[in-house]
Amino acid sequence: MSEFSALSPESAHKQNRENLWLREVSGQEEGALSFLFKVPESVDIGVADYIEVQRQATHTFAHSILSIPLNYASIMRNTSIELTSSVTQARHLPREGIVTVKEQSTGTQSISKTDKNFVTLFEAGKRIAGGNIMGRYLPQNVYKRLRSSLIGTQHITDVISAEPLVEVNASLGEFSGNPMLDDHEVDHLPGMAVVWFVEEILRRDVPSARLQSLSINFSGFIEKHYPSRLNLSASSDEFHGSVAQHGRMCTKFSGSFIPY
Repeated sequence: MSEFSALSPESAHKQNRENLWLREVSGQEEGALSFLFKVPESVDIGVADYIEVQRQATHTFAHSILSIPLNYASIMRNTSIELTSSVTQARHLPREGIVTVKEQSTGTQSISKTDKNFVTLFEAGKRIAGGNIMGRYLPQNVYKRLRSSLIGTQHITDVISAEPLVEVNASLGEFSGNPMLDDHEVDHLPGMAVVWFVEEILRRDVPSARLQSLSINFSGFIEKHYPSRLNLSASSDEFHGSVAQHGRMCTKFSGSFIPY
């Protein structure tokens, strides 16, 4: 464990150390790495922040255990997390604990070798949550070629089957900002912006409920300097939605919440 005793912001894809929420490596086993984490008191903690911890932990695992070069570009393909019912209903979500990362085989030959799939387990004396994240790591020259191609290929086909509790059609340009997103420059809207924005909308429009699970799939880049629309529909305990730009689907998401 000595080689991981000093975690670097760069390995978690952060520029400023204060935005590194991983504190130290707490354990290492075959194919798994555990980190102590702490979400700052200044953060109104929610599911999105556990996804940020998950993102930092899996990047660090990829660079430390899988030896992926730090100068490779990363693309989030999908991410999901689900809190346990007891944690969701608690007065306060735990700010610190242990997150364990393992690489998981996709079980298919169609996934590119550049795709890495990880499972995560959050604990704080007991199980807090479980999650999954898939990312793609590419050399810079390959990433630049990919960025020059068309954005997204799917067309919007969402069908609302139940009477929604709330419907939202918002511009991602209205996102109020998050210091974690300003940590370093990227050439597109970060996937974490969608994660935080979805939770922010639900907090605003369904204030009597707490987000329990969230799953997001990214099918294309969301450009920062062009209009994009987030559509969200929620019923009594679940929601789904999408982000579109230039008439193409870029992201689809779904999840659940419970009263508290």
